[in-house]
Amino acid sequence: MKRHLLFFPGVMLIMAACSSGTTSSSGCQNATECTGDLDTGCQWACVDGACKQLCTGDCQSADDCKNRQWPFDCEGHWECGQGTCNAVCDDTECSVAQDCVGEIQCPDAGHWICENGLCKQVCDGLPQCESAKDCARFQWEESCVGHWECEESNCQPVCDEDGCGNGFCEEENGETEDSCPDCDYSCAEMADCDHLGFPLNCVGHWECNNFTCTPVCDGADCSSDLDCTGNDWELKCNGNWDCVYGYCQGVCDAELCGDGFCDREEGESPASCPDDCTDMDCIGEGLRDGPLYDCCEGLDSLSDCFPLEICQPGSDYCVDCGNESCDPHENQYNCSEDCPNGCEEGEKVSYYCDNDRVIPWCECIPDQCPPICLDGGAGLPSGWVNSCTYVPYAQANCDKCHKECMEIGTDEEGWYSVCESSQGGPVSTELIIESACAPRWDCIANPERLCN
Repeated sequence: MKRHLLFFPGVMLIMAACSSGTTSSSGCQNATECTGDLDTGCQWACVDGACKQLCTGDCQSADDCKNRQWPFDCEGHWECGQGTCNAVCDDTECSVAQDCVGEIQCPDAGHWICENGLCKQVCDGLPQCESAKDCARFQWEESCVGHWECEESNCQPVCDEDGCGNGFCEEENGETEDSCPDCDYSCAEMADCDHLGFPLNCVGHWECNNFTCTPVCDGADCSSDLDCTGNDWELKCNGNWDCVYGYCQGVCDAELCGDGFCDREEGESPASCPDDCTDMDCIGEGLRDGPLYDCCEGLDSLSDCFPLEICQPGSDYCVDCGNESCDPHENQYNCSEDCPNGCEEGEKVSYYCDNDRVIPWCECIPDQCPPICLDGGAGLPSGWVNSCTYVPYAQANCDKCHKECMEIGTDEEGWYSVCESSQGGPVSTELIIESACAPRWDCIANPERLCN
């Protein structure tokens, strides 16, 4: 029996061949000699000395179905049954899940299902997503542009030429760099950014900085509400600043101003909202930088933004780079002297409030979907696959190869396959996938808000 191993996001398919037919084996000279159970809407006919069913509906024979669009990702043929065109995969293995056997190749547990005659392996465990944005870690394998959707906690690719193409990267709707060119911010020159919609609330232009498209406001006061907090407040009410098309506008807001928290990112300042915002001398370590105050002495304002990630307003933080400790919002790119290999995986940091309350703040997390090497078995190729989606990366001998995160902090950072030679030769090293693979901080953006 010929077997094929196919990879799809989140599942693994194994297929095998069988055959089927619809013509009666009895010979005949006319239809009255034909007997047996008839399908609904069909009648016997004697064709070329053989009894055949002729049915009304979409078709009378498989030839009537040939111009229809093929619905499955397999090679197959059309059959006409009960007057309806049915697509049948030539390589089929099952009619029920119990027909499927073989090792479950999932990180945790899994089970077989039979779908369209194919054995499909579905991994059990934690949900893949709560929203479409959670699916960004999966690799887009479709031949179309589109976005991810989160359906019943599972990530599903959706082709969408209308939504993808408006120039704006709609990450909340599941668009990613792989699924939609609108999310590709890589550039070699400014012209490479022309297809992008401008994301800031101002009149501006794109610049190509460090091979990344960066939006810049033209002669405007602000690109975010935070930029306005250094302005004098002249309204006779409490409220906050709004950045509207690059210009600062004061807004009276008794609801936001009065919640007991100084929402600097929402445009609150000691002048606009004295009830929430008390005067401070400087911005402390690990907190967002802004125009109203400088970082406290000994701290530097650094962008916590990785290569090929567009730095949105509010990505600058006050950090103590150079103290030989990889602290929150420091990484291998903005402070390599403290974080040559990223942060210490599993380390947790708390935020200490002025009222002595302690808030869980940051955790150093590993790459969420590192490659794993799967042994294909039964003569099938072994190789590296994405541990979340099982999308294949490269073939490898799993017994002689292991993965390493290498070239950390450079444009070539990623997972590499390090393999021993089968003949005692030198160790070989090949790139599996470019990735910011070193552990990185995952932090609550505004820990001080939780102090009250």
